[in-house]
Amino acid sequence: MSLIGDGWADRYEVVEGYEQEAEGGITMKLQSEVVKTFDDYYLKLRIDKNTRNPWFAEFWQYRFQCRLPGHPQENKNYKKVCSGRW
Repeated sequence: MSLIGDGWADRYEVVEGYEQEAEGGITMKLQSEVVKTFDDYYLKLRIDKNTRNPWFAEFWQYRFQCRLPGHPQENKNYKKVCSGRW
């Protein structure tokens, strides 16, 4: 199983807070091959080393529900401080 998905059909957080609106909806999930080289690359990403992607800090904070103190994109809604590791 791939660590990264290309579908939203089985992800409950997508409709969190909108369950009533989503009820009865139909979704499709594509079947795709595992791309091991991408999974390897993705799992090696680190917040302190990945400076070429301007969206990465925002993604990291959302993914790990943590904040990056002093970062221009610091999300102060999260109490936990990011560790920088998966």
